[in-house]
Amino acid sequence: MRIEGAARCLDAVSKNAGDVIYEVVAEEDKDGIGCNPMVNRLVAKSKFDIVCFVHDDSVPQKNFLENAFRTMKTFPDGYGCVGFNDMVHDIDAPCTHWMIHKKMLKYFPDGVFYSEDYIHTRVDLELKEVCKAVGRYKWDKYARIKHMTPFYYSIDLDSSYRRCYSADSIRQDRATFIKRRKDQNAKWADPKIARVRKRRDPSI
Repeated sequence: MRIEGAARCLDAVSKNAGDVIYEVVAEEDKDGIGCNPMVNRLVAKSKFDIVCFVHDDSVPQKNFLENAFRTMKTFPDGYGCVGFNDMVHDIDAPCTHWMIHKKMLKYFPDGVFYSEDYIHTRVDLELKEVCKAVGRYKWDKYARIKHMTPFYYSIDLDSSYRRCYSADSIRQDRATFIKRRKDQNAKWADPKIARVRKRRDPSI
């Protein structure tokens, strides 16, 4: 967790959640376990059936949570996964930030939303594809999260970013995705390059 980024994110959540009841479950990754194990740990700690993931490099926008809840209610029996509009990727890209109901855990091969086989990337793509496969994924363009990733914004690459987004890590995660897709006999989409609206900083 990047402390300054987390504070900025939490401040935006408090200002922009909308007319909803929510709890914040956060923890500093002092042991360096990485994003995926930490997400699973925090989901397990949460007391509500519906959980959201927003990262310390994201800035939630006005009524993001209220809009996502509205979309969640449109699923049969009121549960599924809502992909947030991260203001970088389009509707077909990986689901970088999301709202999901814990009833969806039964569809995930490892019993957690983020497989810990991955270093960092493509785990969000697997999450999206698992939910799509059972007809319980919707992308909400009004549930907006400004995703300030160094790929699209001029942000310093700290050691965590460098580890997660190194060429070796990206290759390994793609190989993991392909293997897991084969093991599950699934038809998960595997875009070589995520389509984006606009690359913020082509020098990165």
